[in-house]
Amino acid sequence: MADPIASFALRGATCEELGCALGRCFAEFSAWQGQATLVANFAQDARIGGVKTVLADRIHQALDWCETEGLFITTSAMRKSNQEIAHIWADHQLAIADQGVKISAIVMLHNACERFLWRLVRFGLVGNREQVLEWIGERKVTVKTVMTQGIDSPIDAHVEKWWDELERSSLAAKWDRLVGLVGFPTKLSSPPWHFDQQMLLDFDDVRHNAVHHDVNTVKAFDFTEFANQLERAQVVWVVQVASLLKLKIPAEAFFLGK
Repeated sequence: MADPIASFALRGATCEELGCALGRCFAEFSAWQGQATLVANFAQDARIGGVKTVLADRIHQALDWCETEGLFITTSAMRKSNQEIAHIWADHQLAIADQGVKISAIVMLHNACERFLWRLVRFGLVGNREQVLEWIGERKVTVKTVMTQGIDSPIDAHVEKWWDELERSSLAAKWDRLVGLVGFPTKLSSPPWHFDQQMLLDFDDVRHNAVHHDVNTVKAFDFTEFANQLERAQVVWVVQVASLLKLKIPAEAFFLGK
């Protein structure tokens, strides 16, 4: 199935088509980055909004009901009231919520980053066809195919297949291929734009640990700082691609995805 945004032809696409597609690529990434940040901050925002009181009241009611029904044993050794237990339990549930929403946000942002880099590679295939032909140089084209279709169509088919296969490759592989096609933006080498492959690899590890429930790794990860830095880097990548292909991006495509 063709990608809904990076679906332009490898040969013959107009600058208008490419500029609009590039803007939409960034707009979709930005939307997912914004959603992931909202999710990451949700538990904390809910706590500020008083959700702990709501949870504690609900738990307190449940404890009182259980006590009324004779489920709990009352002894002189009991040191905490139902209200105190309810607040401790509410804190525990909020800690679980913090961890859960952060894991969700990490996975969302990782997926958005992977798709964005993969899509940008397609622009690189348009702007640097010679490089990708070198990468797929060992693939076979039959004489019959050349005689019936010419040489460009069979090559395009191989390039399309190569790009499709890249979607299933690692985040680092997508980064490498993008750099190989469009070059590494010099702006990413210095603050405040600094972003390199090691930061991407570290994020890849965080995502892996998150889905395997490594609590300490997730807690230590500054999601908001990384998400903001990643978005700045993605803007730089858009500029790099636009410069390579001499593209202008419609503002509504860049900001609204239209």
